[in-house]
Amino acid sequence: MVGFQTSSASTGGESKFTINLLVVEKNAWQEARQQRPWYSAKPSPNTVALFRYQQRAGFLTHGGDHWWRVAGDGSNEGQIRDEILDVLMRHVVPKLKIEMANQQPGPRGMLDGQA
Repeated sequence: MVGFQTSSASTGGESKFTINLLVVEKNAWQEARQQRPWYSAKPSPNTVALFRYQQRAGFLTHGGDHWWRVAGDGSNEGQIRDEILDVLMRHVVPKLKIEMANQQPGPRGMLDGQA
């Protein structure tokens, strides 16, 4: 799964967002909900939890957490769009495919220091 998370520090002058990745089996999510009833009915990549794979895209592209910034006047909209499309196609989608094929239990990713 891929989720876009906006920052509470966003303002009218600038919107900040990051991209979250999650790989989790349906059964594992349902079992986790029994122990953590505050989890939503469906998995969300924006929920921090111990699952097979969870990571922020910035760790794949920038070596650490990264928040993209969109100018309130839209002046960098094209640049951000092009960068995000590149991030998704060259980093996020291939990584999700690898992690979906890897059946080893987790957690992997941001909780264990791996990209």
